[in-house]
Amino acid sequence: MLNGKVRLIFQPAEETDGGAKDMISLGALDNVQFICGLHVEETLNTGTVGINRGVVSAASNPFSILIKGKGAHGAHPEDGIDPIIIAAKLIDNVQIILSREISPFNSAVITFGKISGGTAPNAIAEEVTIEGIIRTLGNDIRKMIKERFISIVESTAKIYRGSAQINIIEGYPSFKNDDNLFELIKRIHNKNKDYFLLKELEYPSMGVEDFAYYTEKVPGIYYKLGCRNENKGIVHPAHGSYFDIDEDCLWIGCGLQCSIVGEYLIK
Repeated sequence: MLNGKVRLIFQPAEETDGGAKDMISLGALDNVQFICGLHVEETLNTGTVGINRGVVSAASNPFSILIKGKGAHGAHPEDGIDPIIIAAKLIDNVQIILSREISPFNSAVITFGKISGGTAPNAIAEEVTIEGIIRTLGNDIRKMIKERFISIVESTAKIYRGSAQINIIEGYPSFKNDDNLFELIKRIHNKNKDYFLLKELEYPSMGVEDFAYYTEKVPGIYYKLGCRNENKGIVHPAHGSYFDIDEDCLWIGCGLQCSIVGEYLIK
């Protein structure tokens, strides 16, 4: 007999603006004691469950930068302020944060994914826009990198007589697995070793997951369900046009979810 109730959450918008926030605001976690979730993982073979002890995934901060200079003819650079030069310098300077200002034992990534500026090959542009994303593990590192990022970008633009407008978006937070729930899954595995292999993952992911919003409210456990099968040709990366799963993994995920509920609620 279940000593409690089970709530299933059917959530939209995980890949866009973080639908978990809307679910929480609409009461999805009201009176909930803990939450568990899984994600198929194409790098793990079917029959393997991967799980992190502690931190699971990174926080994200998408950003945009508008660098303003002064347009001029390419033959007379002294008449202009070149925002493309400024963009090149600040992209280089910002990487110093990662290589010299945080410990090698901490993890962060700053990606400049998009840059655009200029209209003609023989002219100095008036402005350049840059877009990218910051990924960090841990709130202290997240705060520090955002502050240094703003400082370095503004200072670099100023050195070269330009200006920079920076917009950093507060994206998904980082999150970690609850220690007690981690041990619960280990107990389940010890009783079911014939059905699946439990692999403790060595590193957290620098990807993001809006499951993090749930774990800000209640204890949570999140694991990877192996769906790779080379014999069936199911080897392609997620989010690609050839991605597929070995459906033999589904009963394992369903069984483990049910076992978590049973272990926790059956008295």
